[in-house]
Amino acid sequence: MKKIIVLLVSVFAINTFNAFATNNKTTVETQTESDFYTCHFSLNHYSGTTHSDGDTNKVTVRLNCPQEKDVYATVYVYIDGECVVSKLFKIAAGKTESDSLNISTDYRGAKYTLKVQ
Repeated sequence: MKKIIVLLVSVFAINTFNAFATNNKTTVETQTESDFYTCHFSLNHYSGTTHSDGDTNKVTVRLNCPQEKDVYATVYVYIDGECVVSKLFKIAAGKTESDSLNISTDYRGAKYTLKVQ
């Protein structure tokens, strides 16, 4: 009886650990199907002030592990807490960062915040 209880408690503990060990990071399949890496997107900057033409400073999306296939990330521009525009960035296969691009908005001289997914 003790062995059954210990076994049930062990199974419960393992399942509980697995539930708390998960996260919301992007998992990208690498070259071998059985080998997974959790890759993270980051930006060269996360806030700033739009230029007189409404453009942000140049944005670069970075990935902490190169992939065999092209990877895409969406960068969202928030002004006064509201998402005003987004832009899709491509990180080419084998690379760890996108091209540096401005994101155009209709807001001139406005403080902005960037988020990437």
